[in-house]
Amino acid sequence: AVFAGVLLVRRPLPTRAGRTLIGVVVAFGASMVVFGLSRSIALSLAALVVSGAVDMVSMNIRSTTATLVTPDHVRGRVGSVEAVFIGASNELGAFESGTAAALIGTVPAVVAGGALTIVIALAWTALFPQLATLGALAELLARVAAGREAGDRSGGDGGDGGEVDGPVVGGTVGVAASGVDVVYPRQHAGLWREMVRVGAILSETPPGHPAQAWRFPSRNRLIAGLAEIVVVVECHSKGGSWHTVEAAIKRGVEVGAVPGSVRSAASVGTNRLLHEGATPVRGAQDVLDALGVFDVLRARPQASGPTSPTSPASPASPASPASPASASGPMRTMEDVVLAAVGWRPLCLDEVVERSGLPLAAVVIALDHLEEKGALGAEEGWWVRKAH
Repeated sequence: AVFAGVLLVRRPLPTRAGRTLIGVVVAFGASMVVFGLSRSIALSLAALVVSGAVDMVSMNIRSTTATLVTPDHVRGRVGSVEAVFIGASNELGAFESGTAAALIGTVPAVVAGGALTIVIALAWTALFPQLATLGALAELLARVAAGREAGDRSGGDGGDGGEVDGPVVGGTVGVAASGVDVVYPRQHAGLWREMVRVGAILSETPPGHPAQAWRFPSRNRLIAGLAEIVVVVECHSKGGSWHTVEAAIKRGVEVGAVPGSVRSAASVGTNRLLHEGATPVRGAQDVLDALGVFDVLRARPQASGPTSPTSPASPASPASPASPASASGPMRTMEDVVLAAVGWRPLCLDEVVERSGLPLAAVVIALDHLEEKGALGAEEGWWVRKAH
């Protein structure tokens, strides 16, 4: 257990966290069966080592997933159940094991406990198919955080580059290569229903028609057309993700990529995109920055003062930086904040960063967008306002 815990600290959790969770629970049950039947000290110790390692991985995935995907209105209830069945698991387990051993004997109790664990894991897989689709926990964290700010558009098949992988957040829009009434692939039926419940599934394929190979590249252009930014999480050197990227570039849609190991074949495409100038995406905030969405709750504290004027007759004062908190409502785009910070006198980049209170990378992105819109212009290292 200690070794597995240290390994989890040093290395990210597996890409397929749901399938890994099912696998380690089955492995735990199998190790208990081996331990109960073993007559060899070495084999018994090996079974205990395996059980401790896989139990640590299972506990890590279960606790993290429960924290991320539990809706706010039942979080207290779920926490209470966790405290009873996980926090007191040693005491409950000791009672159950002792009772079973007294009734049927020690070895049968151990073997039966391991076998029952395997049966329950397989039963839960059949009853809750969305569990098997749970993706990387780091990715899930980004999706849940981003889901509070922006909708997600993705391929409804989930079979190409992990486009759909994990619990669905509100506002998710799936684009299917089959008709909207034909689930593809079939094992994603639970995920399909959840997307319909909280978001939408779109398709230009007539109802009743199955997915065909030629429809996927065509479908990917719709994903690019719907998105404000296309984020590639994993991508091989060839595959459908490249169709989406090419469609996005053709339409002027920003492309982001999640960095991956240079030893992983699934990261060859994303690392190539980063090398060619795609926006690096390390988490939800990078996506929000690229979208120009600024969360005022993450802003650095600002000095109080009047908001920046928006009239040429009232030049901005250096003593009155633009305050993101002055926006109406909890959200304000970064472009609004940066534009207010520039005011109506030329400012260098450092001054814009200081007055806006935004990270340097966010300011650079916002300035670039504002320049494209003609609101600002760059003149010999100075940013000058061109229009309201």
